[in-house]
Amino acid sequence: LKEKLQGGVSAVTEKIDDLKENVWNEDRDEIISEFKDSGTNKIKEIFTQIADSNALIQRSGFMLVDLEVALGLPPEIGAIFHQTKKISAEEKEKIMNEASEKKIVKVILNCLFKASDYYDKISIAGYKLDKIELTLGLTPGIKIIFSKS
Repeated sequence: LKEKLQGGVSAVTEKIDDLKENVWNEDRDEIISEFKDSGTNKIKEIFTQIADSNALIQRSGFMLVDLEVALGLPPEIGAIFHQTKKISAEEKEKIMNEASEKKIVKVILNCLFKASDYYDKISIAGYKLDKIELTLGLTPGIKIIFSKS
């Protein structure tokens, strides 16, 4: 069991490195530009954009569990999502088209889809994808949380 778990951890580490490269290469500049000169009004605008897109996020197969803001310099927004279902590639494309005018929502959906796809590639015996935690700010981050199934 210990050897299986160590092998699984190595595979997860490699896949997470791939995920970071894949996700942040595309969206990093867009996230940074949104937060570069952000103040309270910008944070409020982003919160509103996310809240107004809740139905779209739910249709994408995810549920927004928590939304938080760190009011540092610079500010950051954290969002935790739980995957409720898998959707087809066609549905993903349709949802991404609907989100095309909302930069932050488009980035969030893109990150969620990629994190879910990577989970499928690394599946660890006895564990399931529980949550995906995104940090949006000048230093964007993504955390994939597994739980015992």
